[in-house]
Formats: sequence, C-alpha cells, structure tokens
Amino acid sequence: MADHAWCSIIVDDIHVDSANVMLAKRLKPQHQLLIVTDAMASVGSISNSFVLDGEQISVQNGRLVNAQGALAGAHIGMDQSVANVIKWGIEEAEAFRMASMYPARAINRPDLGTLKSGSKASVTILNSDYRASHVMVDGQLLS
Repeated sequence: MADHAWCSIIVDDIHVDSANVMLAKRLKPQHQLLIVTDAMASVGSISNSFVLDGEQISVQNGRLVNAQGALAGAHIGMDQSVANVIKWGIEEAEAFRMASMYPARAINRPDLGTLKSGSKASVTILNSDYRASHVMVDGQLLS
C-alpha cells in the first residue's frame, strides 16, 4: 500500500474481513485509513427491503443482496462501523478520527471532522453502546 494514498474501507465484516481491516491499519500511516460506508435505505429503518434502480434489494443474514444473492450495498451505519473497529482492537479515539477527521482531510475540508473554533459544528453523538443518540448539523440539534 502506497503511503501517500488514502485507503477507505467498509468495516462491516462482509465487504472486508476484520482481519484485513486490521492488516490495513498496520500497513497504512495513521491518518490515511478511513472508515466509510455505502449505507443503503435499510439502515435505521424497520423495512428489510427496498427498490434500487428497479431492482428489489433485501436484508438476508445481515447482508444486503439482490434477487440473485449478489451483494448490493452495506447494511451498516457509521455508528456501527466505529463500534466494529473498536471491537476489533482499534483505540476508541483513533476510531473516531478514522470516521471524521481523516475523511475530512482526504477531501481537503479542514472545517469538517473536528470540534474547534472555526469548524462547522456538525457532529453525531453516540451513547455508551456507540449508537447514534443525537445529531447536530451546523450547530443546530436535529435529534
């Protein structure tokens, strides 16, 4: 893995096995491994199926699949992604940076990813189980 390249990983243990996530963590410079998700409409919903581009997608055994059984996205939000990497052995503070500060740096947005003077006050507050409990966007509490 090139040191100068950003590396983004869906950490649902389906797209990428947890052992490979930890291998990437050891190989990449600290600030260049990012947690991402391609979360679909089922995340945070009571519905276990939806239509995407005319194709029926459903949750089966924690996986989002199409009618042929092919993987069709991630059934994981960023909160569960953070919880996963902590469970796999990544330090809590680093997990939060991997989900916030490092992605903001990757897209050259110093006003995002941190809570400091001059940055946008956009944050998801997690409870002790790493589940989203409140969301603030541009300083306004939404939930």
